[in-house]
Amino acid sequence: WSLRGDLDPARRHWPFIRSWLARCRTLPQRDGLFVGMSLVPDFPQDAGQDGRDLSPFNNGIMYQACRCIEGLARSLGDETTAVQAALITAAMRQGFTRRLWDPSRGFWNDSVRSTDFARRPSYAAHALLWVTPFCRELVENPEAAATFAETHLRTTGGIRPYPTWDPAFNAD
Repeated sequence: WSLRGDLDPARRHWPFIRSWLARCRTLPQRDGLFVGMSLVPDFPQDAGQDGRDLSPFNNGIMYQACRCIEGLARSLGDETTAVQAALITAAMRQGFTRRLWDPSRGFWNDSVRSTDFARRPSYAAHALLWVTPFCRELVENPEAAATFAETHLRTTGGIRPYPTWDPAFNAD
């Protein structure tokens, strides 16, 4: 669809996509963000996660999926689904800013405890997947995020998963 404009695959799978979105709307949420153990790192407990987490990684994937569904829905003339997806992403954008972005560091916390919004002390390179244009919508301060990554994550050999001062550094 995005490359060739062919909506036939989307039409064929649209009932499943709509049911997926409906199920997502029933998942536990806090402040617009979905609760659960993050898919990354491999051992989330090493970063202090306990399964009741607000993770920028998981929520970033959910956000981007819902933005894709919104676009597909509009292309298919399904305004109801487009509005539902847009409402989810609007709430998520606010949650990213309010709960996951740490203005003192200029980057995202790797996770926040959903029960009391306590920030965990980790700031991972994998906080967001930078694979779609929608990710830019979640960046509160692009200059600060770039400075953080340059200062704390960049090495001569690439990007390290966590800053060297992070408690999760080399724990995973």
